[in-house]
Parts: sequence; structure tokens; C-alpha cells
Amino acid sequence: MLSINNNQTKSYNVKSTSFSLSPIFINGNAVGYSKVEETNSLGKVVNEFTGFTDQAPISTTYIYPFANKDRTADWTYGLLKKQSILDKLGSVIKTTENTYNSFVNTVSQPDYKAMKTAFQKEVDGPDFGQSFDPVICAQTMAFYKFKYDIYYPVTGRSELKSTTEKNYLKDGSILTSNVQYEYDANTYNLKKVISNNSAGEKLEKILFYPTEYAANSNTYKLTQRSIKSLPVSSISILTKPNNTKYISGFEKQIFNK
Repeated sequence: MLSINNNQTKSYNVKSTSFSLSPIFINGNAVGYSKVEETNSLGKVVNEFTGFTDQAPISTTYIYPFANKDRTADWTYGLLKKQSILDKLGSVIKTTENTYNSFVNTVSQPDYKAMKTAFQKEVDGPDFGQSFDPVICAQTMAFYKFKYDIYYPVTGRSELKSTTEKNYLKDGSILTSNVQYEYDANTYNLKKVISNNSAGEKLEKILFYPTEYAANSNTYKLTQRSIKSLPVSSISILTKPNNTKYISGFEKQIFNK
């Protein structure tokens, strides 16, 4: 209820909603939890996913005028971080761990600028308050004050950086293999898959895409049809511990016109 100087009384009903908990206390991933256990007669599988401990929320404040801004980078949550396989005695027999590169960017160009405004209060005569609060003159005596929040959209991506597998043998030894992934800086396409095994060998698979072929080739015509992220060929190179290299494979896809 608001009373103004000319003895008129006006009543307002204001309704709002908010989180029961601040977003900073909410576990951030796509399914609402970060660990899942699957149990059967042979043992169990434990899956762990990325959350707010891996990528902090963009904003944890939620105040009036409650702008619909991006508050979390959803593409960074719910990614498989670790999988553990245990036997029925509870001993770990295999683990798989993934690491990621996540990118979060604010698009701050003027064309993407957004603003949420909402009514704050009505005052009798000038009452400009803080200098950043816009005031719109609605009539001769009364002024409406508004709160506003300026924000920009957030974009980004997550890339699988590496996968490490460990097999725990009964004699106590561990067999380890590692796979690393590299991406094209311009197209973000997967460019290389590099795997290392316990024997000290490295296998490198290089992928090629339509944009990398000559402009007069049939393969490049895929680019003209906006097909740019489909790998059309690959070559595999095996490197021995003594640094001897072998071409271990070549693949090429054939397309009909």
C-alpha cells in the first residue's frame, strides 16, 4: 500500500517467484545429480558427471527485476567424468576418466544487448533516486520508477580432451591406455585422435574434412552444400618406441552425386 501527498491511497499486489535455494547450492548438471551407481549380481558400475565443482555458474544472484539471463553454461554439465567398474567383492577392475576443455563466452556486441525492465514504485513529484534508475513521466504529478537489468547472451562449447583407461589385473599390475583429442581451431571439428598404450606405442589418426580439399575437387562440393563437419578420409600413423613410424591405415568415404 502506498500513500502519496494528495491523500490518495493506492494498493498494489506484487507476486514473484524465486528458487527455494540459491543456484550456488544446486548441483549443476543436466540430470540434477553427479553420481550414479548401477548394481547387479556381478558387481556395480559407478558413473560420475561434471557439475558446479568443474564449472562455476555464470551468475548466482536472482533479484528483481528477474532478468531471463544465462546463469549456467549448460553444455559443461552432465558430462561423464569418471566410470568405475567393480566386481562383486567391491574391488575396482577398470576405470575410465575423461577430461574436457570447456569454453564460455559472453556475446557483448550491441546487436545482442538485452534489457529487462519492471515497475519499482510510483512517486509524487521528482524522486530520481540512483542515477541509473530510468524514470518515465506517466502524468503531471506522478512518476513511475522502473528497475532494469542489462545482459548479453552466453555461448560456448565443451570438447573431450582425453580419455584414460586403467585395467587392474589380478596380479596387481595395471594396464593403462590414453587417448587424446585435438580439434580444428576454426571449425571445431575433431582433427586428431592420439592413443598411447602400455607398450609405449603411439597411434595417431588424422581426420580430413571437405573444406581441406581443393576447390575444383568433387569432395569440395560438399562444402558448397554446407556439409563441412563430415569426415571424408583419415590416415593412421603408428609410432614405435624407437620412433619408427608406419602408416597403419587409410580410410576414404565415397559419395554419390
